[in-house]
Amino acid sequence: MKPNEEELKSIEEERIELEGVLESLHKQLDRGESRFKTEEHRARTLTAEIVGTRRNEEKAALASDEALSHKMRDLKLDELGDIDKLLDNPYFARVVVEEEINGKLRQISYKLGLRSNTECRIIDWRRAPIAKLYYEYREGDEYFEEIQGKDREGTILTRNKVRIKDGRLEEVTNKLGTFAFVEGEWIKSQAGGSRGNAGRMPDVLSLITPEQFKSITEDAENAVLIQGIAGSGKTTVALHRLAWLMHEENTDYGPSDVAVILRSPVLRKYIEASLETLEISGVPVLTWKQWREKVLGAIVGIKPKDIPRPQQKTPFSVRRVKYSTGVLKALEQHVKGQNLWVLRHFNLTFRLNELPELVKTMLEEQEILEEPVLVFLRKLKALIRDASRNPGGYPAAFSDAIEEIEKVTPALQKYQHDLVEILKNHDCILDNDETTLLDKKVISDARNWGTQCLENKQFDFTDDPLIIRLHQLKSGKHLNHKGSDARYKHIVIDELQDFGAVELAPLVSSAEKRENLTLSGDSAQDIREDSNFTGWQRLQKIWGLDASNARYVELKVSHRSTVEIMRFADNVLGKNRNIEGRNGKPPLWHKCLSEDSGVSKILNWLELAVEKFPDAITAVLCANREDARFAHSLLEPTFGPILRYGDRNDFTFEEGIVVTEIGTVKGLEFKSVLLWNPSSNGYPNNSRAKSMLYVGATRAEDNLCIVSWDKPSRLLPGINSKLVRGIEEELEVEDRSPGLRFNN
Repeated sequence: MKPNEEELKSIEEERIELEGVLESLHKQLDRGESRFKTEEHRARTLTAEIVGTRRNEEKAALASDEALSHKMRDLKLDELGDIDKLLDNPYFARVVVEEEINGKLRQISYKLGLRSNTECRIIDWRRAPIAKLYYEYREGDEYFEEIQGKDREGTILTRNKVRIKDGRLEEVTNKLGTFAFVEGEWIKSQAGGSRGNAGRMPDVLSLITPEQFKSITEDAENAVLIQGIAGSGKTTVALHRLAWLMHEENTDYGPSDVAVILRSPVLRKYIEASLETLEISGVPVLTWKQWREKVLGAIVGIKPKDIPRPQQKTPFSVRRVKYSTGVLKALEQHVKGQNLWVLRHFNLTFRLNELPELVKTMLEEQEILEEPVLVFLRKLKALIRDASRNPGGYPAAFSDAIEEIEKVTPALQKYQHDLVEILKNHDCILDNDETTLLDKKVISDARNWGTQCLENKQFDFTDDPLIIRLHQLKSGKHLNHKGSDARYKHIVIDELQDFGAVELAPLVSSAEKRENLTLSGDSAQDIREDSNFTGWQRLQKIWGLDASNARYVELKVSHRSTVEIMRFADNVLGKNRNIEGRNGKPPLWHKCLSEDSGVSKILNWLELAVEKFPDAITAVLCANREDARFAHSLLEPTFGPILRYGDRNDFTFEEGIVVTEIGTVKGLEFKSVLLWNPSSNGYPNNSRAKSMLYVGATRAEDNLCIVSWDKPSRLLPGINSKLVRGIEEELEVEDRSPGLRFNN
């Protein structure tokens, strides 16, 4: 749809505004290059003069001037780098305000970007308080705010969102609608956010609500919990919060002080590529497997790749026990019990009347319960050793006490033995179990499995978080992914629903404070077979996160998928939410009579997808790895090199067609998605299958196609439902169905 005259005028105003900014930036670049050359020449001249000067007094004066000149040169070089980056993408939003200044009404235009430029009135959204005028007000609103110690009062005249790439205006969203520059002309598109490039996170920074903006920019000392529907920008908001926190004017966080933890290696790669657009460099993005193996390796003194693992797959019942909150509680009680045992043991074995009085004081129950037991032992040993050097001591009593401490210390670090002992405490585990799925039999099976691993000198992966937590509680050390005893100043945990309380325990404890957390997720996207997510409210209770130290944010609008796709996905979940967002067409469903017919429909649809969107990724999503491999084998003869299998450990974001299982692409998005034969076998009527179909459907931005030939899953709506454009094979005609056309 072409814009009308009024709409074209609004686009032209934005284009002229951009041209003025680019012209100013080019002039600044020219001036900056000239000043840089001047300072560089001056620095070289001063260096030469220092070399040629013999008098020390003159050398000192010249050295001071030289250092200043080098500093000025470096500053100019940094300024040139900033301007160069601004030329590609100077800003993402523009707000025009009207204020009374010196008795006259004056209009002021501000642009929001990732870095500031005073001459162009571009402000860095992370540091400029003026940014709140864009985020917290709408066009026509009056405002009264204290900004940088000054009262500001006025009206918001214009509030536009723009997308600029390589210095070209590609999209404008204003009060008249959303307009995109496509194939050399402007068209009016559906309202909604700009999508990201393949392999990069979409930019929703200009779309976030006032509440979300406050969550990002306020309460830096509070945790932020972000729960949202698929495509609502949970991960993006979480990372923008991290970007804001890492700005030098907001905190002193450096790249080594923070970490982003998630489960999927594909999403990890996606986030790493996206951090560049947020001006964040050097931030470690780690999968849960990477983090726990690096930390465990540092604890046990084995390189992560060399950690011996059982060859046999861990039984599902063992995983259920090890990941239960009952085991976590039993672990904490076990450590407290060991602390008390240490006190009793030393009271019985030490000759206290021959040791310093302070030793007796330290052996009081209150002392050891206030700090980790291994820290306590180090202090106790140091105290006795120092006292033994004083005249008039009792060397025998001192040496016996030190020998006993050295005997007890390594025994307290046998963490695998601890786990076997913990699993003997059936009552404690069952009393604190929240699943009601455990009994003494499965707990005994888990203990036997642990004993077997211990005897074989192997580490079961389910023991990793428990060993790390034991080490934290006993040693007081909170090792990071580098093996250093240094807590993170902030941790972002994405796809929170993929973690259980046992896995989160060592992660949360690795932050300096539990408030130094940003947690994002969606319980509807929990698709793991051994899911142990305890729910948002329960996790908040476990970690003591409430209104006093945490902000809870709920994102209800999908910036990714159309309203029609989201309604279909909600129907699969059995929910009936009030969906907001972009309008499109209902998903297309071809219900076929045979596999051959179904594959033929898939080939036709994929050909159209590649033809319509040659620079995008089209995804064929299957229920499991076996189906994905089979689908790939059937499609490869037709599509050849543009088709690839999406391996979770070797996933690429090149344009073309990717065939993979749904779990691999959780957190990603694609222009077009095809759900491969969603049968009743692949997607039975249970909560996990619901979540899988929900995740699969909501990977699609605009085009979702379903092709089935086996008995369809009962989770799908009826073929004649308004939620889909259903086409049954026996009703098809020979000419191409309108349903095969892609949405514009």
